Amino acid sequence: MTRERLGAATILCLVIVAPGAASAQPTPAPQPSLTGNVPLNFPAAPSGRVAVATSGLPYQNVVSFVVRNGSSASVDRLKVSVTVRGPDGKVVGRGSTTTIVPSALNPNEVAIGRVRLSRPAPAGAKYEFKVSTHRLRHRARTSTLLVATMMPSSPMVGGVAQTLTTEARNAGRRKIRGPITVIVVCFNQANHPVQSESAKDPKAGLPAGGIWSYTFGLSSLCPAYLVGARSR
Repeated sequence: MTRERLGAATILCLVIVAPGAASAQPTPAPQPSLTGNVPLNFPAAPSGRVAVATSGLPYQNVVSFVVRNGSSASVDRLKVSVTVRGPDGKVVGRGSTTTIVPSALNPNEVAIGRVRLSRPAPAGAKYEFKVSTHRLRHRARTSTLLVATMMPSSPMVGGVAQTLTTEARNAGRRKIRGPITVIVVCFNQANHPVQSESAKDPKAGLPAGGIWSYTFGLSSLCPAYLVGARSR
């Protein structure tokens, strides 16, 4: 079910997504603020809308997902909400997030995110995602915040199975306003999200040429991943 209100330039899309789903569509052009070793040819958004293309089962009560802009307009201010229903159809949990990276999407581009559920989901639960966005009057400008380096560690023993060091670099000529947020999503062999982590630099921003580095400690191995960054 979708609802579009042109006057306020807001798009709402309700989609039930199960891990597994539809056929993939052509890989979009490279996105400087989103990179990794996973191809971006995720399933198309239903009915040409902005929607969750694929998601994973909860891991530590967090659902990781991929959003695709299947519309013909550039969008920003994304918000993803999820309603969890038990096998009997009753609502058993909810969650929402506006921390999605990158923060603006041109047509066919994708973003990653994670949402914490209000309570653990039971076995056999279904997840209904609602995506809201605002249309940009012009095509989204290429972000100067680049995910520059990703260095996964060798497998480790203990509570941290692997680390992933990332660098977000301001490749532009002007300071980027903060805070800077970086999200990493790990995928399985079927290209579905399995776990994710996020980090935020609370500083005022990143000067031209500046780099913010962060090392994620992952509780399970992450051989396939995407890392995205955004400012503000």
